[in-house]
Amino acid sequence: MSQTQTIHQGLSTEVPLSVLRPEAVLSSQNIPSCTLSDPSSSPLESTSNFALILRITSSILAFFTAGLNDGSLGSLIPYILDTYSLSTSSIAFLYLSCFFGWVFAAISIPFLQTHLRLGIGGILLLGASLQLLTQFIRIWGSPWPLFVLSFGLAALGQAYQDALANACIAQVGDKAHRWLGVIHAAYSVGCLLGPLAVTGIATAKPVHWMESYGALAGVAGLNVCVVAWAFVRDIVIKTRHDQDSEEPGEQGDHARRGNAMWKDIGEVLRDKSVWIISFFFFFHLGSVITIGGWLVIYLLTLAPNSGIQVSSIVYLPTLFYAGNALGRLFLIEPTHRFGEKPMILLYSFLCIILQIISWRLSSLIGSIVIVCLLGFLLGPFFPAAITHTKLLLPSRIITPALSIIFVIAQAGGNIFPAVTGILAANLDGGDGGGARVLQPVVLGLLGGMMGAWWFVPGVVRRSE
Repeated sequence: MSQTQTIHQGLSTEVPLSVLRPEAVLSSQNIPSCTLSDPSSSPLESTSNFALILRITSSILAFFTAGLNDGSLGSLIPYILDTYSLSTSSIAFLYLSCFFGWVFAAISIPFLQTHLRLGIGGILLLGASLQLLTQFIRIWGSPWPLFVLSFGLAALGQAYQDALANACIAQVGDKAHRWLGVIHAAYSVGCLLGPLAVTGIATAKPVHWMESYGALAGVAGLNVCVVAWAFVRDIVIKTRHDQDSEEPGEQGDHARRGNAMWKDIGEVLRDKSVWIISFFFFFHLGSVITIGGWLVIYLLTLAPNSGIQVSSIVYLPTLFYAGNALGRLFLIEPTHRFGEKPMILLYSFLCIILQIISWRLSSLIGSIVIVCLLGFLLGPFFPAAITHTKLLLPSRIITPALSIIFVIAQAGGNIFPAVTGILAANLDGGDGGGARVLQPVVLGLLGGMMGAWWFVPGVVRRSE
């Protein structure tokens, strides 16, 4: 076991001495302390780790809040199209707005940390506050341009929270893969409950369906409170006056941290593994969000001959997200035990087979069953790939690497749903049949995802 040294700074943690290298100062400064005082134990087994438990809880709630927001869109698309008198191609603006929010986050995080000197807690609180603001913008029936902008603000807030929470949880000892599975399962649970939270209100008040965002605003408000509580000691900001009054040594440390950050970003951009993993996430998130966003519209094309009431179709995305949540909880351990690289390849192959069967069936019941199975198999992909990335890359560049990976992932998660909507509008013969383009698009994304993962380098597993 490597030698450790205890650092007392609000929360007692043990940090390997290898982390205390001068060049590692940046990553230890920028990642919230999520290390167990006993790495071999669960944080839930020690009451002395209350602050750690609170931060993990905050991360779980952050992902749950994001899932509620993302999962609600698919069920509300019919209401959005009707209220704003739009074609399906116009939904592309919502996804593109989300993408630009993530891009702005990747650009602004280094600025917030090195120039504005905003602490980790400050960035997380800013992200939570933006998501709360988003729901207030939507709830009063905002004009279409402002409604589109709200999706960009929501994505910006999610990006601030998700990137830092992932980096935080990835440092939780040897059991990081399990906690990553838990927080990403929380996202899936949010996606599962999102349609239920908004559809009941939207169905009861179709003219005032925007009031359904009130439920999301309540959870977003709770998210703000928990973040403020969990990271209260890290909500700091240094103004220009404070920076001018610093001692010369402190100013030099600040300059070195800034230079180290940009050096790490340069190293990330030169690392081929980062780009291969990014393209895997590009196709993966593209497939998941495309399925979740367009599933209702696609299933409506199969509903007339199925005997299932159209009003029940809007609830069906919950089955996909239920499978996704279960996959992240129950498949993450065997995936880690047998190796992320081979298991994700196996799951990808099974997903492609299921997607081909679904395309050939063109049956509502068959599609629902296969969607559940797809959600289950796709569940462990995100946390397992992050675990693999943590093992593959040096710890000092994990945070900037994840920032770049998530931006490219969100590009796929917003470009492909937008393209699907445009294709559906162009191929629509007036009967809504253009939504059937979902099947070949998803099949192509699954193939691209498997192909990208094939080229991801393997890692030497440590004995556990």
